[in-house]
Amino acid sequence: MKFDIAFIGFGTVGRGFADLLLEKRDYLKKAFTIDWRVVAISDIRAGSVMDAEGIDLAEAVRRADSGKSIGDISAGKKGLSALETIRESDANLIVEVTWTNIKDGEPGYAHIRTALEMGKHVATTNKGPIALHYRELMKLSSERGGRLR
Repeated sequence: MKFDIAFIGFGTVGRGFADLLLEKRDYLKKAFTIDWRVVAISDIRAGSVMDAEGIDLAEAVRRADSGKSIGDISAGKKGLSALETIRESDANLIVEVTWTNIKDGEPGYAHIRTALEMGKHVATTNKGPIALHYRELMKLSSERGGRLR
Protein backbone atom coordinates (compact mmCIF):
# COMPACT_ATOMS: atom_id res chain seq x y z
CA MET A 1 0.00 0.00 0.00
CA LYS A 2 1.46 3.37 -1.04
CA PHE A 3 0.46 6.69 0.47
CA ASP A 4 1.30 10.08 -0.94
CA ILE A 5 0.78 12.33 2.07
CA ALA A 6 -0.09 16.01 2.38
CA PHE A 7 0.22 17.57 5.82
CA ILE A 8 -2.29 20.32 6.51
CA GLY A 9 -0.82 21.88 9.62
CA PHE A 10 2.78 21.36 10.66
CA GLY A 11 2.86 22.55 14.25
CA THR A 12 3.72 20.41 17.25
CA VAL A 13 1.25 17.63 16.41
CA GLY A 14 2.08 17.54 12.69
CA ARG A 15 5.81 17.47 13.32
CA GLY A 16 5.34 14.82 16.01
CA PHE A 17 3.52 12.60 13.53
CA ALA A 18 6.21 13.32 10.94
CA ASP A 19 8.86 12.18 13.45
CA LEU A 20 6.91 8.95 14.01
CA LEU A 21 6.64 8.31 10.27
CA LEU A 22 10.38 8.76 9.90
CA GLU A 23 11.17 6.60 12.93
CA LYS A 24 8.76 3.78 11.98
CA ARG A 25 9.25 3.78 8.19
CA ASP A 26 10.96 0.35 8.03
CA TYR A 27 8.52 -1.17 10.51
CA LEU A 28 5.48 0.05 8.56
CA LYS A 29 6.93 -1.37 5.37
CA LYS A 30 7.82 -4.78 6.84
CA ALA A 31 4.82 -5.33 9.11
CA PHE A 32 2.06 -3.80 6.99
CA THR A 33 3.58 -3.30 3.50
CA ILE A 34 2.89 0.42 3.88
CA ASP A 35 5.15 2.77 1.99
CA TRP A 36 4.78 6.52 1.99
CA ARG A 37 6.20 9.79 0.81
CA VAL A 38 5.22 13.34 1.65
CA VAL A 39 4.22 15.34 -1.42
CA ALA A 40 2.94 18.51 0.28
CA ILE A 41 3.02 20.45 3.51
CA SER A 42 0.91 23.51 4.22
CA ASP A 43 1.10 25.42 7.48
CA ILE A 44 -0.07 28.93 8.27
CA ARG A 45 3.17 29.73 10.13
CA ALA A 46 5.80 27.44 8.63
CA GLY A 47 4.83 28.00 4.99
CA SER A 48 3.96 25.55 2.26
CA VAL A 49 5.67 23.42 -0.30
CA MET A 50 4.41 20.82 -2.79
CA ASP A 51 6.36 18.41 -4.97
CA ALA A 52 4.90 15.34 -6.68
CA GLU A 53 8.32 13.65 -6.51
CA GLY A 54 8.36 13.95 -2.73
CA ILE A 55 9.65 16.29 -0.05
CA ASP A 56 12.50 15.56 2.34
CA LEU A 57 10.41 15.17 5.49
CA ALA A 58 13.40 15.16 7.85
CA GLU A 59 14.53 18.50 6.40
CA ALA A 60 11.01 19.92 6.73
CA VAL A 61 10.90 18.91 10.41
CA ARG A 62 14.37 20.39 11.07
CA ARG A 63 13.39 23.66 9.40
CA ALA A 64 10.07 23.96 11.23
CA ASP A 65 11.64 23.02 14.58
CA SER A 66 14.22 25.80 14.15
CA GLY A 67 11.60 28.38 13.15
CA LYS A 68 12.66 28.48 9.50
CA SER A 69 10.19 28.42 6.63
CA ILE A 70 9.52 25.08 4.98
CA GLY A 71 8.78 27.16 1.89
CA ASP A 72 12.56 27.48 1.48
CA ILE A 73 12.93 23.75 0.82
CA SER A 74 14.20 23.07 -2.67
CA ALA A 75 11.07 21.58 -4.21
CA GLY A 76 8.22 22.26 -6.65
CA LYS A 77 5.39 24.66 -5.89
CA LYS A 78 5.37 27.01 -2.94
CA GLY A 79 2.97 29.42 -1.26
CA LEU A 80 -0.28 27.47 -1.68
CA SER A 81 -3.08 27.72 0.87
CA ALA A 82 -4.24 24.61 2.68
CA LEU A 83 -7.25 24.20 0.38
CA GLU A 84 -5.11 24.75 -2.74
CA THR A 85 -2.69 22.14 -1.41
CA ILE A 86 -5.49 19.61 -0.93
CA ARG A 87 -6.96 20.30 -4.37
CA GLU A 88 -3.73 20.52 -6.36
CA SER A 89 -1.54 17.87 -4.75
CA ASP A 90 -1.43 14.26 -5.84
CA ALA A 91 -1.78 13.23 -2.20
CA ASN A 92 -4.13 10.34 -1.52
CA LEU A 93 -3.86 10.84 2.26
CA ILE A 94 -4.45 14.19 3.92
CA VAL A 95 -3.09 14.50 7.46
CA GLU A 96 -5.22 17.32 8.87
CA VAL A 97 -3.68 18.58 12.09
CA THR A 98 -4.74 22.21 12.37
CA TRP A 99 -6.08 23.84 15.51
CA THR A 100 -9.40 22.79 17.03
CA ASN A 101 -12.33 25.19 16.76
CA ILE A 102 -15.39 23.99 18.67
CA LYS A 103 -17.64 26.81 17.44
CA ASP A 104 -17.87 25.83 13.77
CA GLY A 105 -15.03 23.36 13.18
CA GLU A 106 -13.19 25.63 10.76
CA PRO A 107 -10.76 25.58 9.09
CA GLY A 108 -10.43 21.83 9.65
CA TYR A 109 -13.99 21.15 8.53
CA ALA A 110 -13.37 22.69 5.09
CA HIS A 111 -10.07 20.82 4.77
CA ILE A 112 -11.60 17.45 5.64
CA ARG A 113 -14.74 17.99 3.55
CA THR A 114 -12.71 19.05 0.49
CA ALA A 115 -10.39 16.05 0.77
CA LEU A 116 -13.29 13.61 1.17
CA GLU A 117 -15.18 15.18 -1.75
CA MET A 118 -12.11 14.37 -3.86
CA GLY A 119 -12.06 10.75 -2.65
CA LYS A 120 -8.90 11.27 -0.59
CA HIS A 121 -8.30 9.57 2.75
CA VAL A 122 -8.08 11.78 5.82
CA ALA A 123 -6.34 11.25 9.15
CA THR A 124 -7.03 13.96 11.71
CA THR A 125 -6.52 14.84 15.32
CA ASN A 126 -8.92 17.75 14.96
CA LYS A 127 -11.86 17.23 17.29
CA GLY A 128 -13.91 20.27 16.19
CA PRO A 129 -14.97 19.08 12.73
CA ILE A 130 -15.60 15.56 14.02
CA ALA A 131 -17.69 16.68 17.00
CA LEU A 132 -19.77 19.10 14.92
CA HIS A 133 -19.99 17.38 11.52
CA TYR A 134 -19.34 13.68 12.14
CA ARG A 135 -22.40 12.25 10.35
CA GLU A 136 -21.98 14.43 7.30
CA LEU A 137 -18.26 13.67 7.00
CA MET A 138 -18.73 9.92 7.45
CA LYS A 139 -21.51 9.92 4.82
CA LEU A 140 -19.27 11.82 2.42
CA SER A 141 -16.44 9.41 3.15
CA SER A 142 -18.68 6.47 2.37
CA GLU A 143 -20.04 8.00 -0.84
CA ARG A 144 -16.69 9.11 -2.30
CA GLY A 145 -14.45 6.23 -1.24
CA GLY A 146 -12.09 8.16 1.02
CA ARG A 147 -11.64 6.98 4.59
CA LEU A 148 -11.82 9.24 7.61
CA ARG A 149 -9.76 8.26 10.65
